[in-house]
Amino acid sequence: MREAYRGYIRVSAEDLELIWKDALVVPDANILLNLYRYSEKTRTELLKLLRDLRDRIWLPNQAGLEFHRNRLGLILDEAAKYEAMLKSFTRLLEELDETRGHPFVSVKLRKALGLVHKQLEKEVKLSKEQFEKLLHEDPVLDEVVKLFSGRVGDGMSNEEAAAIRKEGEDRYKRRIPPGFMDEKKPEETKYGDLILWKQILKKTEAEKRPVILVSDDRKEDWWWQVRGRTIGPHPALREEFFAACGKPFHMYSSDQFMQHAGGFLQRRVEPKAIDEAKKTREQLDVRRRWEEEVARAVASQGQFPSMAELHADAVKRLDPLASLRRELLTRDAALAAAMRAPELALAGLGRELAARDAALAAAMRAPDLGDLAGLGRELAARDAALRQLFMSGASAPTPPSEVPKDKEGQAGDAGEAGKE
Repeated sequence: MREAYRGYIRVSAEDLELIWKDALVVPDANILLNLYRYSEKTRTELLKLLRDLRDRIWLPNQAGLEFHRNRLGLILDEAAKYEAMLKSFTRLLEELDETRGHPFVSVKLRKALGLVHKQLEKEVKLSKEQFEKLLHEDPVLDEVVKLFSGRVGDGMSNEEAAAIRKEGEDRYKRRIPPGFMDEKKPEETKYGDLILWKQILKKTEAEKRPVILVSDDRKEDWWWQVRGRTIGPHPALREEFFAACGKPFHMYSSDQFMQHAGGFLQRRVEPKAIDEAKKTREQLDVRRRWEEEVARAVASQGQFPSMAELHADAVKRLDPLASLRRELLTRDAALAAAMRAPELALAGLGRELAARDAALAAAMRAPDLGDLAGLGRELAARDAALRQLFMSGASAPTPPSEVPKDKEGQAGDAGEAGKE
């Protein structure tokens, strides 16, 4: 049964051990590009693992090509994140300043946030400049070039590439992996995954070795997914690979690779590095899914906007929401102030009730019809005043001495807003 359904049989621990002993380790372009997304510690950890496996790593020509095509754009994108972070913090401070009498931030804390903003501005500027230097002096690129020196696959002739594209049309129609999820991409990029796969097959047919492909591409044309759970490599890929060379094919995401490679090499891999790789992969997957949803929705209308246009549209949609949020914060502040100082309204209510009681007592002592009529008008007027008091949320005037002052000169209750 194993031979008939090889792609669906889970790889045993014993088989994995054999694979690790002899397999070529093949990183996809996204693994090398992620080196620019990681912190320095995580980047160093992954590069150490690849260096320890240097005699067994191999880079398909297509993966190397995609890495170089996307490297500079990714550097600029990552550098822009520093500026975006500073703008978000600046926008938060602006919202606090625009909200009069904000209940959640004291004057003292606002001053402290202003100092933090100045420090953040300096550090962000420095970090952004250092990151942009990678456009001209790139030690990460130098390390990758050194690591894969003499270990990059050959490119394809125009005839070979044309044949793959023709085969790809048929494979995509029948949803044969990999690559069919890229069917809607532009012609020059839609067959990239298939070309990568064909280069891997060509390499392993010549060397008759297992392959471990490391990729953070989580699309279903690479992975076997069941109800949102990833089981392993797509069964069709495992079967096609075995048919080509008689050897097993396996796949890992970046974090899984770091964990298993550490076990194979019998050395400790920093757990924080594994966790960062996992979170980076998950964030990229969420972004990919969102972009695919937007692309499908827009493509159905015969248009396909650029990422810059999508970003501008998102900002345009967020501006009214930001204004609404500030308005809600202002109203919440007023409501919270009224809730925190009920003695003000109660003081006015107490005086009204005392006056009504006095008038009622006088009427009871002198039950004259004229007096009762006047009392009725007086009570009606006072009831109207009471209704107006509660509907407007206003409080009766209170002497300043009744409201304690904090060190900043504001009402003591308002200064306690952050504790509510």
